[in-house]
Amino acid sequence: MLNTTLHTKINLFLTLLLVFCFPLFVKQVPFIIALLFLNYLLEARFRVKFSSLFAERKYYVFLFLFMIVFYALHAIALLYTENKAAGYFELEEKLSFLVFPLIMLPIYSHRFEKKRLKLFFFTYLIAVLSASFYCLGQSTLNYMQTSDIQEFFYSNFSVIEHPTYFSMYVITAMILVIGVLIRQWSKLLLWEKILLFSLIPFFLLVVVLTNSRSAIIVAGIILMGSVFFPAIKKRKYILSVLLFFMLLASIFIAKKAMPQAFNRFSGIVEVLKADKMEDIKHWNGTTLRVQIYYSSMEIIKENFWLGVSPGDTKDELVQNYKKHGFRHAVERNYDAHNQFLQSFIGLGIVGFLLLCCIIGLPFFYAIRERDYILFFFTLMLFFLFLFESMLQKQAGVMFIVFGLIFLSSRERIFKD
Repeated sequence: MLNTTLHTKINLFLTLLLVFCFPLFVKQVPFIIALLFLNYLLEARFRVKFSSLFAERKYYVFLFLFMIVFYALHAIALLYTENKAAGYFELEEKLSFLVFPLIMLPIYSHRFEKKRLKLFFFTYLIAVLSASFYCLGQSTLNYMQTSDIQEFFYSNFSVIEHPTYFSMYVITAMILVIGVLIRQWSKLLLWEKILLFSLIPFFLLVVVLTNSRSAIIVAGIILMGSVFFPAIKKRKYILSVLLFFMLLASIFIAKKAMPQAFNRFSGIVEVLKADKMEDIKHWNGTTLRVQIYYSSMEIIKENFWLGVSPGDTKDELVQNYKKHGFRHAVERNYDAHNQFLQSFIGLGIVGFLLLCCIIGLPFFYAIRERDYILFFFTLMLFFLFLFESMLQKQAGVMFIVFGLIFLSSRERIFKD
């Protein structure tokens, strides 16, 4: 059997590798998770691990239980799903809800020294910067061949991962930078402050280039929050007003400079003006969501308590689209485009409430502890969940579950 120190070193190396691979090599992430789990099993000492976890009576014990039960509901739903293949695929995709809580929370010897936090921070930033420059480089090369400005936007730009998921990685990097600036301001050197500040507009630019509506909205909300909260807290109200108008001016300039990035918001005004679905005449990605949400709510009303099972969710949605003549939604085989609705359809009220707890518990803990990084991370997830079914791809599930556990239980993972 390997000694404790070696298990700790293996765990540190693999976790750092995991953090580095999320933005760059997401297809290799499941393999790294498997190695982490193997290391966890080989260390054994399960009784000590779990007794240590539950003895502390911290809030992350509930996070541990909520995630395990959420996964268990997916397994139980196989009993009443009709599409067994899709049901087993959902179970495989959601495996992070079982594996990460086991690997990261009932730890025994894998507690890292607190100084390692900086190593994780820089590892992730380097990975996101590398991925961003790679996307910019690819878009530049393609533009030189085609002279088409669209090479710098949406899926043409985000060649590593789907634009919304890639945006999530970039926004998380921006959150980490903002969190460090807020909490460590007095300890940072001048050149460190300048470097970190310069990363924020760069990351914001990358998010705009991904052209993901939900991500751009989320980035804007987080940026406003990070600007106003510290200023208001210190009662610098005039500064808050000035910063607000500066932000509005920046948005106006960005809209003039890159109209392509804002064209995808054109349907929002039409949706807000419409009294009923028939009033919407121009269908695009934004207005199509109205159809999808209408169908989702109808299915929820009919399957409120148990849901239709995660495996049957998409089939039920497509059937409802057909019933109402939502041709575009049928052709594209759309999911609910809202993770809260997606989970409600699949698992009923219990699954919906569990998902709310998995997001809400770290959120309120962050407010109590004034943890800016965890606060903005959970805020990001909340808004992304409102616009996208972020847990329907393994790339989203792995990153989100890891991020929630890692950021909300840093005091357990890292020791002084």
